[in-house]
Amino acid sequence: MSSSAASLGTDTRRLELYIQSSLYVLLLAEPLVLTPSFVDRPALAVLSLVHTGANVVVCRWSTNGRRPPVLRPGRRATAGLVAWAALSLGLAAATAGTRMGDLPFPLALVVLGASLGSIACALGHRVLLAAVLVAAVGATLALVRLDRQPPAGVLPLVVVSVLLLLGIVYTFWSSGWMVRVVRELVEARHRAAQLAVAEERLRISRDLHDLFGRTLAAVALKSELAAELLRRDRPEQAAAEIGAVRALAEQTGGEIRQVVRGFRRVDLAEELSGARALLDSAGIRCVVHAEGADRLAPDAAAALAWTLREAVTNVIRHSRAGECFITLEAADPVRLLVTNDGAGDGTTAPDGRGTGLLGMAERLAGVEGTLLRHHAAGRFTVEARVPAARAHRAEVPA
Repeated sequence: MSSSAASLGTDTRRLELYIQSSLYVLLLAEPLVLTPSFVDRPALAVLSLVHTGANVVVCRWSTNGRRPPVLRPGRRATAGLVAWAALSLGLAAATAGTRMGDLPFPLALVVLGASLGSIACALGHRVLLAAVLVAAVGATLALVRLDRQPPAGVLPLVVVSVLLLLGIVYTFWSSGWMVRVVRELVEARHRAAQLAVAEERLRISRDLHDLFGRTLAAVALKSELAAELLRRDRPEQAAAEIGAVRALAEQTGGEIRQVVRGFRRVDLAEELSGARALLDSAGIRCVVHAEGADRLAPDAAAALAWTLREAVTNVIRHSRAGECFITLEAADPVRLLVTNDGAGDGTTAPDGRGTGLLGMAERLAGVEGTLLRHHAAGRFTVEARVPAARAHRAEVPA
C-alpha cells in the first residue's frame, strides 16, 4: 500500500472516531437530564445509565453498517436489539409522567429521542419517520393527560415534539451517513488503484505479446535462412542473416523497455514496409496497397499498426500462405485488410479465441473501431475498421 493510501486510511479512521465520539457525547445528555429528576428514585437513575450504555452500543453497530437501511442483524444482534428496545420502552413509560423541570415536555421525549437517534442509521426513512411521529404524539398525549390540558393545547405540543425528535434523529442519521460515504470513498479509491494496476499489467502483457510474436517469427525465419545458407556453403550471406538476428534482438530489447515505461508507439508506415520485408523473407509474396497512412490520427494509426503487426504474424505462424495482400483504404470507415491464401479448408484459420485477435479487437475498440474476419474460398481476411471521425487527423485551420 502506498504512503498516500495509508495516510488516507489513517485520516479516514480519525474522522470516523471523531464523528462517533461526537454522537456518544450527545447520548450522554440523556443521563445528565434524567438523573436530577430521579434523586428520590435511584433505580431509575441506574436504569438511565444502563440505557445510555446500550444506546452507545447500538449507535456503534448502526453507524458501522456498510450500507444504508436496513441492516440485517444476526441472532445475537437481534436478541440484543430486542432487549434494548424493551429497555427503551420501559424507561420511556416510567418517565412519561415526569416533566423536564418547568418545561411542558415529558422526559420520555429525551429517552425516545436518544433511542431513535442511536439506531437511526440502521432504519429506512419511512420506518424512522413513522417511529418519530408515533413517539412524539404518544409522549405529548401522555403529558396532556397528566396536566389535563384542553385539546386545543395538543397541536402545538405535537408539532414541537415532532420537530425536536426529527432534529435529534437527523443529526444522528446524517453523521452515520457521512461515515458510510467516507468509507465508500476510500474503498472506491482502493478499487480504482487496483484496477489501474490490473489495466497496466494487461497493457504490458498485450504489448509484449504483439511485440514478441512478430520478433520471434522473424528470428525463426532468419535463423532458418542462415542455416540453409550455411548448408549451401554461402557463409557471408549466412553471417549477414545472423547479424540481422542480432540487430533485431537489440532492437527488441529497446522496445521492451519502452513497453514497460509506457512509451512504446508503432508507426503505420514502418509497419507496412516491415510487413512486406518479413513476408518476403518467409517466401510469401506480399502486395501492399496503402493510401492516406500519413493523414491518420496518431491513435488510430497506432491501433491499425498493431493490428497489422499481429495479422502478419498470424499469417506466418498459422497459415501456409503463398501470397498476402495488405490494403489500406482511407475512406469512411478507414479499412485495413490483410488477406492470405493459406487458410485451406478452414482448419488452419484462426478461430478468434486466441490472445492475438483479442488484443487486436481491444486496441481497435480504443478508437471506436471493430475487427472482422472473413474466410471464403481458401482465403482468410482480417479486416479492421475505424470511423473516419476518429481515424482522420484533425485539420488545423489556416
